[in-house]
Amino acid sequence: MERLVAPWYLLHDFRRCLADESHQCRRETYGLVRSLYVRSHGASRRMLRGLYRRLRPVHPDLATFEPQRLLELRRDGITVWPGFLDGGTVAALRAYFEPRPSRPVGKDFVRGAPVRVEQADGTPRLAYESEEVLRAPGVLELLADRSIQNLAAAYLGCEPIFTAANAWWSLADPAADDEALSWAAQLFHFDYDWPAFVKFFFYLSDVGDADGPFTYVQGTHERKQEWRDGRVDDRAIREAYGDRVRAITGRAGDLIVADTAGYHKGARVAAGPRLMLQLEFCVARLGAGFQYPRFARSQRPRSDFRHTFDIFCESR
Repeated sequence: MERLVAPWYLLHDFRRCLADESHQCRRETYGLVRSLYVRSHGASRRMLRGLYRRLRPVHPDLATFEPQRLLELRRDGITVWPGFLDGGTVAALRAYFEPRPSRPVGKDFVRGAPVRVEQADGTPRLAYESEEVLRAPGVLELLADRSIQNLAAAYLGCEPIFTAANAWWSLADPAADDEALSWAAQLFHFDYDWPAFVKFFFYLSDVGDADGPFTYVQGTHERKQEWRDGRVDDRAIREAYGDRVRAITGRAGDLIVADTAGYHKGARVAAGPRLMLQLEFCVARLGAGFQYPRFARSQRPRSDFRHTFDIFCESR
């Protein structure tokens, strides 16, 4: 019975999203959209992306960023923008997200509100709630940055829709098993919460080879050798993609822009800890909206685009 009803959910939510982009899809619809992406070998993504480019066309200001950013993003699924954040902004964000002495988590790390643990003891990741991230110094200014908004618009090909701001610490934990590493996104995987999307990752700490660098498989945002969902072990990725696997080391303040429909992970942390800030934009709310809280209208940033911050913004 569920197999018969589920496609109806997708059709119903798709039609509702076309009529009202703030429509909240069912959990079942998210699963179907993701499954369709895998089963169609990415064809459903290309179709939906093309649809929203026609429905919500945009004319981004290409002068707000260097041309190679967009070229690399389209070709490889990733581009690196060294030194995007100045030292003062990094210091302010570090101070905001720095753990405060409270009850211990793990062996060598302490936390205080508003940090939360994403899983029980043993998970090498501590994450902040989106609401708290939006309150961090400089985050609303980052969201209002014209180069970020226009690069997102140019890559997506339509007016970008802001979905969430996230921040987390990745921690060294030699005892963490595969389940814990999977929860901490430290095993290769791809994201597919929306028909098309792009993420902006800011290093807020220096990241060397031992600090869990963001690792991406170039080109897999459009083509994969094997289309299956779930985590993939390092050996299988290396055998399939070889030198297309790229670990991004860098300094605090560097920006990584990536389409994480491509295979990626945070490498396992041996030293660290690593602090990361993430901003995400998509083409439409069709998908995993139930996982994403709306943000207060008082936190709405400035935008060159009409609807970028309205769909996930509270009505009042």
